[in-house]
Amino acid sequence: MKTLVGMSNRGRALLPIMRWGVAWRELLSRRRVAGQLAASIAAHGTLAAVAIEAPHGAGAAREERAVPRLRRMGQFIARRWKMEAWVALLASVTSVASYVYYTQQGLTLAYGDSISHMMIARRVFASSTPGLAQLGTVWLPLNHILMLPLVWNDTLFRDGFAGTLPSMVAYVVSAVYMYRLGGLVFASRPPAGSPRWR
Repeated sequence: MKTLVGMSNRGRALLPIMRWGVAWRELLSRRRVAGQLAASIAAHGTLAAVAIEAPHGAGAAREERAVPRLRRMGQFIARRWKMEAWVALLASVTSVASYVYYTQQGLTLAYGDSISHMMIARRVFASSTPGLAQLGTVWLPLNHILMLPLVWNDTLFRDGFAGTLPSMVAYVVSAVYMYRLGGLVFASRPPAGSPRWR
């Protein structure tokens, strides 16, 4: 229990999986030893001396080494998720504030193509020839597929929320991945021996 003191909740959640992996390796090791014994009996007719490794000590040592590694991994994930959660929260607040502002101004459907996008998604349900063949005629269909759960509702369709919600979610996801990309770019170091720009 002493090794679990500094571990985060996510790290503790991963600990049973790690123990299960150690137990599985011990089981495979025992089966290998049993296979060696069976091969020895088949070859010599009697039980010959076979070098058998005791898996218990090795498994315990592996688990002892795995716990600090698991703790470090849990701390890294918790730290990274914490920052990404803040980025997602800030992007969500910005997205909702923008929606509220433009709805109050009556500009949710001000861009002409916004109505066209919602009409393409709506034609999947309500047209002379409804069906998925309505998608992908002019624009790529992902945006319209994301609108499908909402666009059939007349209220959400007329006030523009059926087209706004997928865009708001996409904005938040894009902000989180731009943060991750920035972290990868600025955390990288040039390889040894490469020229440095001054």
